[in-house]
Amino acid sequence: MTTLSLGAAAIVLAVLFHWLGIFTRLRAILGFVGTCIVVGGLFGSLLTRGVTLVSNLTNTVFGKIFGVAVPGLIVIVLLVIFIHDLHPKGGGASKRTLWVGIALAACLVAGLSSFATLNQLPSSLRTGVSTTIGR
Repeated sequence: MTTLSLGAAAIVLAVLFHWLGIFTRLRAILGFVGTCIVVGGLFGSLLTRGVTLVSNLTNTVFGKIFGVAVPGLIVIVLLVIFIHDLHPKGGGASKRTLWVGIALAACLVAGLSSFATLNQLPSSLRTGVSTTIGR
């Protein structure tokens, strides 16, 4: 299997586990990692366009309300929700955690974070997976 096929398999498994209602934390992690790996093709381009549109919308709204746009605000909000849902002492992952993980990964792939280290996470994950499987 190639790296991209592993990413696609991770996304399919995450959606299957979501449909079956099992493995809530595992499906969130699979969705996040799979989305970070699969950045090309129709899936990647649609996801990137969608999160860019939402980010521009939130920047415009916050610019009108507060007088200043906060770049990467959506990434910060998604990251806080994702970490809270996956934290061992929290309430645990819920149905939203998969979708928050996919949205967070899509934002990082699109480079919407104002933190350069977070924007490098998807490429680091792809490199790690490809090194691990040897392809």
